[in-house]
Amino acid sequence: MRPNKFFPALAIAIYLISTKCYSKITVEIISGIHSHAEPVRVRCQSKDDDLGYHSLESQEHMDWQFKPTLLGNTLFFCHFYWNGKDKSIVVYDNNKMYAKCINRVQRILKCCWKVKADGFYFSNINRRGTYVKMYDW
Repeated sequence: MRPNKFFPALAIAIYLISTKCYSKITVEIISGIHSHAEPVRVRCQSKDDDLGYHSLESQEHMDWQFKPTLLGNTLFFCHFYWNGKDKSIVVYDNNKMYAKCINRVQRILKCCWKVKADGFYFSNINRRGTYVKMYDW
């Protein structure tokens, strides 16, 4: 086999092995808005899937699971509406976030987002509740 023909087969084999170990990715959205405020409305989607509109009261959450595409170009974004504001953010991009969301010990892939009055915070399964601000409203 010539080297240039061997590489695609190797890449596919590595992908298939890795998706067996880490079969699904979980994305979680949590409302960190105070309890007497209006709920946060959220609509999340990818190129192939529209998860619809959800209304999250304080401390409520939504989550979903998916398998990344063979090409590794899976991307989910969400549009958030709250208190007269709206913002769209990418909540999962396979090229940028796979490594941030992985826990190799437990073989879990989970990305967590918390919506607060001042913006959007990210955490992963490794940080155990420690959120870092990523975006303002």
